[in-house]
Amino acid sequence: MSSESDDNGLDKTQSFRILAQGTVISHYKIIEKIGSGGMGVVYKAKDTRLERTVALKFLPSHLLCDVEAKTRFEHEAKAASALNHTNIATIYDIDKVEDQCFISMEYVEGKTLKELIRERTLSVKEALDIALQMAEGLNAAHKKDIVHRDIKSDNIILTDEGVVKIMDFGLAKLKGVTKLTKTGTTLGTIQYMSPEQAQGMEVDQRSDIFSFGVVLYEMITGQLPFKGEHEAAVIYSIVNETPEPLARYKANVPEGLQRIIDKALEKDLSTRYQIAAEIIADFKRFGQKIRPGGLIVTEKKRIGEKSIAVIPFINLSEDKANEYFSDGITEDIITQLFKIGDLKVISRTSAMLYKGSKKSLREIGKELGVATILEGSVRRAGNRVRIVGQLVDAETDEHIWAETYDRDLSDIFAIQSDVAQQIARALKATLSPEEKQRIEQKLTDNLEAYDYFLQGREYRFRSTEKNDVEIAIELYEKAVSVDPNFAEAYASIALQHCMMYWLGYDRSPERLGRAKEAIDKALNLKPDEPVVREANGYYYYHGFRDYARALDEFSFARRKEPGNAWYNANIAFIQRRLGKFEDALQNLKIAFQYDPRSNILASEVGGTYMAVRMYTEAEGYYERAIALAPDVTSNYIYKALTSIYKTGSTESARQVLHRASKRVSSDDLIWYLVYFDIYDGHYQDAFDRLASIQEEVCERLIDYTPKEAIRGLIYELIGQPDQARAHYIKARTLLEKKVHEWSDDARIHAELGKVYARLGLRNEAIREGQTAVDLIPVSRDAMIGPAYLADLAEIYTIVGDFDAAMDKLEYLLEIPSGVHIGELKVNPVWDPLRDHPRFQKLLEGGA
Repeated sequence: MSSESDDNGLDKTQSFRILAQGTVISHYKIIEKIGSGGMGVVYKAKDTRLERTVALKFLPSHLLCDVEAKTRFEHEAKAASALNHTNIATIYDIDKVEDQCFISMEYVEGKTLKELIRERTLSVKEALDIALQMAEGLNAAHKKDIVHRDIKSDNIILTDEGVVKIMDFGLAKLKGVTKLTKTGTTLGTIQYMSPEQAQGMEVDQRSDIFSFGVVLYEMITGQLPFKGEHEAAVIYSIVNETPEPLARYKANVPEGLQRIIDKALEKDLSTRYQIAAEIIADFKRFGQKIRPGGLIVTEKKRIGEKSIAVIPFINLSEDKANEYFSDGITEDIITQLFKIGDLKVISRTSAMLYKGSKKSLREIGKELGVATILEGSVRRAGNRVRIVGQLVDAETDEHIWAETYDRDLSDIFAIQSDVAQQIARALKATLSPEEKQRIEQKLTDNLEAYDYFLQGREYRFRSTEKNDVEIAIELYEKAVSVDPNFAEAYASIALQHCMMYWLGYDRSPERLGRAKEAIDKALNLKPDEPVVREANGYYYYHGFRDYARALDEFSFARRKEPGNAWYNANIAFIQRRLGKFEDALQNLKIAFQYDPRSNILASEVGGTYMAVRMYTEAEGYYERAIALAPDVTSNYIYKALTSIYKTGSTESARQVLHRASKRVSSDDLIWYLVYFDIYDGHYQDAFDRLASIQEEVCERLIDYTPKEAIRGLIYELIGQPDQARAHYIKARTLLEKKVHEWSDDARIHAELGKVYARLGLRNEAIREGQTAVDLIPVSRDAMIGPAYLADLAEIYTIVGDFDAAMDKLEYLLEIPSGVHIGELKVNPVWDPLRDHPRFQKLLEGGA
């Protein structure tokens, strides 16, 4: 475009001075003028400070005629300078000289796309290669809420190496900042404008997408889609007319390309592409269908290419209380993908750890062991919901699929179903008719019930603290109160009641009865739904230790969803109790593959290795658990105990707990240090630590021993039998009360038996110890049963029946159990056996 100027070198149309070669502006030396137009004049210049060639763009003064306008310009230019992408010309600086604002930007050698189109006809392959790079650049800018507003072929430069550079982002509009132009005015080139921009309305990234569609149409046909003899006629065409089909100008145009352009040029904002990532994904799909001579998209075959992680969708709702809703959408999409047996899907536990993460998708993909990642956002406003999903190749960061759903909230399940099926299609995963039917099945027809369900699930996953479990039950019950046919909500109620029972918060028959009532309703509604069968499995597992029935239920669920980490883990937990430790290890490792960031599963693998006395392997997995969750106390404790079992020394175990103390502050650490002090004969330290521990710490389900019993043992070890007896009597009173409250709790009977033995009540001690063994014998529970047999061995040791004690210990060392040679060496409760030949032989055999 030529510029008209007066004798003084002043451009009459744009009101800025034409600069001669050699003119110095700030620290820039003008080399030559390289272009001009409605948005300013551009010069090639030398940056004398950094010794590099730059492009200087001066804006017309009529656009910056007041202080407010200049401030707006500075806001927008600074926003553009934050962009750093291969396909965007970099902004280096903004400055003002004599009230003339200019931008210093990357100087790009090459031709404009407009020049290239004038020279020759582009092939489909060339056009799509250029368009794909343009879309990548736009996507990078739009992610930062920056809108170009003047996308046109004149603003696209192709370097000699074939790299596309989008120019002129210095005039971008930063969303949320005051508009660059006053209401009713326009910026940009009219033939490339979107309908909303041409009419002077507010614009967003979708306006750039429309302009992108115009450029793509121009590349394919050599024509502009909207024409007119004057500006008003062009605007009318943009707002009202449909462009001529591509076939009007070019033969053998693929149908898929016409669909892409049509969607980019939609006049209705809601049906146009919503984000550039959607275009990229469509290009990738379309490109794979082009034969040689068209766009070549190399289709890489990689191990695990049908693998995906869904990282938490971002909550873009104005009401941040809707966080549970966006998390719930993430969880439900994961659940839908679980139903596709041909996909490897990472579990929610691992995926949710990346909420708010600054890690790159490549890092996340590597950590989770997946080829693709689904990311997105959720915006909820009243009865409307907008969900954006983008499936990305984790290795290359290329978009495979993207879609924006702007729907009524009532369409939420249809959206989730469509996302799952689109992903299956994009990853070429086989989807059976049964799987498709399950994916298309709604959770509920009642949106209020669904909302309560999502809130309940938030509390369910928050923690296993009693208050959170109770709140989850309350919210799930609200869900079924408004939808009595909500099977998944009934299953969730049953799960939480089983949790209350299992964790010892409420061991009443009434609690199990409430679980049974809920599970029966769920089974009646959806007898073949995996989550319902899982809940039924927990009912038999946690309520009755009916492992065979529980295993049947968990196995049914896994057949439906083989890639569900926790169905595999639940089977492993049952297998351990049935004594099938090798099978359990295999299934736990499978579960860990599907949930690789779960410290719980890493710890469970470690615990299984410890039970079979493979200590080095156990320590390795406990260390992995610590690395995954440095603030979880139990993993440090288990590793410390493994060290004692392996070495017969507390030295390295103390180092582990010392390391833990720098991360966490917990009575649990102190509790185990009390034991280590007793092992090492540091009795005063043991007394001091014990005094600082709250009694409720001792009352936890696992490893329960009253503080009074420990005090009694310490006094006994330091030779003060009267003091010891006084504390044992207090412990007896406490335990006798508890044994009446929890008559079926083997743990309480075992502890009471040991206290009776310390008090010299031999028969009562053996009776209680045997009761514990009878309640959970090894034959019934190969994981937990041996613990009570070990307690009975300790009782026999205390009352002096050493051969009976040795019978038990020898047997326990032949099977997977909690008895370990290292602990036998250091624990003083076994001191009465030290001179027994059979005990000495045991220790020698384990040396």
